[in-house]
Amino acid sequence: MKVALNFGPLNKHHSLYDELINYPPENVEYVVTGIDSKKIPKILLQTYRLMKRLSFGFISDYINHSTRKILLRTQKNVDLFHLCNHALMFNKKFVCDCERVNVFVPFRLFEQSANDYSLVEQSKEYIRKLLMQDTCCHIMPWTETAKQSLFALIGSDCIANKTTRVPLAVRIPENHTPIEHESFNVLFLGTKNFKEEVHFLVRGPFRALRVFKEFSKDKKDVNLIFACAVPETFKKKFDLMCKDIKITYLPNTIFPDLEEYVRKCDVLLYPSYMTPAMAFYDAWKYHLPVLTTDVFANEEMLQNGGGIVCKFNKFFINSKKYIPPYLEDIIAFEKEKVDEKLEEDLIKQLDYLYYNREKAKAIGENGFKRISEGDLSIKVRNKLLLDIYENAISQ
Repeated sequence: MKVALNFGPLNKHHSLYDELINYPPENVEYVVTGIDSKKIPKILLQTYRLMKRLSFGFISDYINHSTRKILLRTQKNVDLFHLCNHALMFNKKFVCDCERVNVFVPFRLFEQSANDYSLVEQSKEYIRKLLMQDTCCHIMPWTETAKQSLFALIGSDCIANKTTRVPLAVRIPENHTPIEHESFNVLFLGTKNFKEEVHFLVRGPFRALRVFKEFSKDKKDVNLIFACAVPETFKKKFDLMCKDIKITYLPNTIFPDLEEYVRKCDVLLYPSYMTPAMAFYDAWKYHLPVLTTDVFANEEMLQNGGGIVCKFNKFFINSKKYIPPYLEDIIAFEKEKVDEKLEEDLIKQLDYLYYNREKAKAIGENGFKRISEGDLSIKVRNKLLLDIYENAISQ
C-alpha cells in the first residue's frame, strides 16, 4: 500500500513525523510529496515567500491551496493521501491528522486564529465543508482534546463516524535506561523545530527557573538541566535568574546529543502553556516522570500515568472550548506575571518526587511502558493507521 504524506509545498515537517516516516504500519510505504527547498533557486524561493507574506485575503488562500494541490496531483501511483496537520478541498481520497481545530481555518486566518477564537468560529462552515467532503475519508486528531475541539465547533453528528484519535508515538532508543548519578537532576526541554521567541515562552521557562530556585533552597544535591536555546532578547533576564542556582545550560536540544544528560535526570519539569508534541515522549522514553500544567491536552496525556499535573490559577486556559491559550496572552503573562498558587504546587510536587525517589521512578516507568508497549506505542498507533488506511481505500 502506497500512502503519500503531504506537509505542504516546501515539504518541511515537525520532527514528530520522522517517527511516522521511519516506522510505518506493516505493508505501508510512505511517499513524501513536496519540493525539496534546497533544490529551488534562491530567487524563486524568496519570491514565493514574499508573495505569501504580501498577499491578503483570498489571494493568500489561493496561492497556498493551489500550490499544495499541484504538488499532490503530481504524485502518481499512490493508493491514498495523508495530509499532515492540514486539509484541502481535494478530489482524491485523503485522510488528515490534526493537532487542534484551528489548523483547518483558511490559510489567511491561521496565524491570527492563535489569538482570536472568533476567527475559528467564523470559519465554521468552511471547516465543516472541508471535513465533510466525500474524499475526506478520515480525520485523526492527535488527542481526545483535539477531537473535542472539532466537535465543539462543528458538531459531532457530521464527522463522528470518521473521526478517530490516533496518538503520536516514538521509537524507544537503544540506550534508554537511566544512568546512576548522585544529584537530583531536574530537566527542562526546549525544541529544535521552532526558533521564534514565542516558542521559547510557551514552555514557561521563567516559571521553571523560579520554581527550581525555590525548590533548591536548602538542597545541596539538586541541579537544573536547562536543555533549551535562550533567544538573545532574553539572555540578560535568563542570566540574572540563574544566579545562585546550580544549572547546566544546553542550548543544543537535538537528540541523541542530549541522551547522556537526560539519562541522568530524575524528572521533566514542563510548566508550559501548551501541550507539547514530543517533550513528554522524550521524558518517558528515558523513564522520567513528567511534572506539568493542566493546559489543553496535558491532563489527558497523563491520565493513564507517567506524571503529575498542577492547575493554573491566575492564567485563563480556554479549557471550555478545547483550545490552547492565546499566544498574545501567553507572551504577556510569561514576561511579566506570576501564578503563585501554580508555582507553589509545582514546588510541592517536586519536593514529593525528591523525597520519594522510588515513587518517582515508578511514575516514570509507567510512562515508559505506555510508549513502549501501551496506549501510546508505535504498535497501537500503526494498528489504528492501518485500519483507517484500508477502510479509506476500500470506500
